Order: sequence, then structure tokens, then C-alpha cells
Amino acid sequence: MKAIQYLTALTLATVLGACSPGVDLPKGTSKGYSSARLIAHNPDAEVTDDPVAVAKEKKFHKSFQKALKNEFTDHGMKYGAKDADLKVAYLVMIQNNAITFHYNDYFGQGRNADKLADFAHQKGAIESKRDEFFERVILVVDVIDTKTNELVFRNHYAKDIVDVPSDAQRTQRINAAIKETLAPFFVKE
Repeated sequence: MKAIQYLTALTLATVLGACSPGVDLPKGTSKGYSSARLIAHNPDAEVTDDPVAVAKEKKFHKSFQKALKNEFTDHGMKYGAKDADLKVAYLVMIQNNAITFHYNDYFGQGRNADKLADFAHQKGAIESKRDEFFERVILVVDVIDTKTNELVFRNHYAKDIVDVPSDAQRTQRINAAIKETLAPFFVKE
């Protein structure tokens, strides 16, 4: 199991951290900021007609958003006000040997979700040395200064999907993913 986790981390570090002029990975911190909010819903996000899939996606988004809110408030920041210092965006990608698709509902317009997914697919699927079937989830979190619209921080998390978790396990995994992804952003003073 440790080998799978190591391989996944190594692959994703290569995927998003490779020398590419098209993928910004700023590593700013929370220092100087006191509040954050979720980015507005992307009106251009793809929508499915399947009511079961819609309900499932809403449930996932609710879990991600709760985990984000908890992470910011646990670090002493106010969360949710329209006039917040920061806005938080997230992109969820699902990848296997053949495809990489993404949910950009809360990644914002013009934040290059398609480009990130294409880049992740090129590095993680096409150029991968893995010859057996795999499936992984990739989470990208952006933190943006609301006054300048500058990308302050971007980080990613990746993990192989090895089972279908219960709702409680899924919530724990989402909380852990958000915590790990945002850990470098929060400065201990």
C-alpha cells in the first residue's frame, strides 16, 4: 500500500510540478489575510441530465466545501463573507489510463481547468509508466487575492482510488485531502 501511495505522490508531483510554463504553482501563505470565501459557482460548468448523478455531485461538493470552510476557520480565519480577503477555488479530476475528466463547478471562469486536466492527463496517463489499470482522484486548490485577483497559492493532492468508500470514509478522505493540500498555505505565527 505504501508503494502505491509513493508512486501516486511521485506521479502527481511530476504531473503538476514539471517544468511547464503553463502551470503556475505559487506558494504564498495566509500571512496578512484574515478571511476567505468560496469562489462563485461557475455558470459554464458542465451539467448532467441524470438526477442521480446531480444529487451525487451536490453531495460531493457539499463535503468539499465544508472541509474547506473548516480548514480556514480552524486556522482562525473568518469564512464566507462576500468582502473576504481571499476566494478559494477547487478542481476535482478523476483519471485512469484512458481519460482524465474534471468537475470545475467551483474553480471559476478563466482559471484554466481544461488546461490543467489536459496537462495532468498527458503526464499522468499518456506518459505514465504504469501498464496496469489505475484510477485516481486529483484535487487542485487555488487561493486567490480578491483585491488583485492574483493567484496566491495553488497546491494539489492525488490518491489512487482502491475501493468505493462509505459516506463516512469518503468524508474523512475529503477532509484529509483538503488538510494536506492547504497545509503549506497556513503559517504558524
